[in-house]
Amino acid sequence: MTPIFSLATLLIFGQLPALIDSIQCWNCVGIDCDTYRSSSKNWELVTCQEGSVCQKTDYKFYSNQKNQSIDIHTVRSCSYETGCTWDRSKSCTKNPVEYAGRGCVDRYCCGRDKCNSGSRSIGISITILIIFLF
Repeated sequence: MTPIFSLATLLIFGQLPALIDSIQCWNCVGIDCDTYRSSSKNWELVTCQEGSVCQKTDYKFYSNQKNQSIDIHTVRSCSYETGCTWDRSKSCTKNPVEYAGRGCVDRYCCGRDKCNSGSRSIGISITILIIFLF
């Protein structure tokens, strides 16, 4: 085994945890998910599937009776949806019938651990190995 091949092999296997270390997101479904509370049993740090992002979703509606916007629930989780955006909510809140009717969803997405960054440098190691082998 040549020293270059050994180095390339070390780089590859040294990065294997990157294949396993996916993004970690807070998962919380319940009435106390608006802000983190260490005492809450609803808050759980989960490892998401490769390619996921973290999301925080706020459900809200407009109360004609109170003449104000009311946040009714916050949910935190992994998102497996491509192009996770909150554009839908912006248009929803501008539509009084929809906003006061079934309500709107505000969704915020991020791609770093705990909102949230898993190491994904395995691609660089494979490229280096291919260069050394050929």
